[in-house]
Amino acid sequence: MPTYDLYIFPNCDKCHEVKDFLNLKNIKYDEIDLTSDEGNQKFKNIYLSIRDRIKRDEAHGNMVVMPVFIKNNDSGIEAIVQDIEGIKALFS
Repeated sequence: MPTYDLYIFPNCDKCHEVKDFLNLKNIKYDEIDLTSDEGNQKFKNIYLSIRDRIKRDEAHGNMVVMPVFIKNNDSGIEAIVQDIEGIKALFS
């Protein structure tokens, strides 16, 4: 059975939009707040293995586009999605 991780910043409107969708669909996920030391460390721990699959915003200093939604399966990371349309497609 897949598990889901949602990496967010608390004041991110796109992050709240994704959370609202997941909650509406009753999809269980782990919310990881990147402003916390624990959340930041968790993201750092997986970043090297996913950096080539992460969208970046070149207009804003090449920062990682938020939110980062990760679908995990028994063999590892199955999908990385960073926009509401992609997340909706994952559950349609």
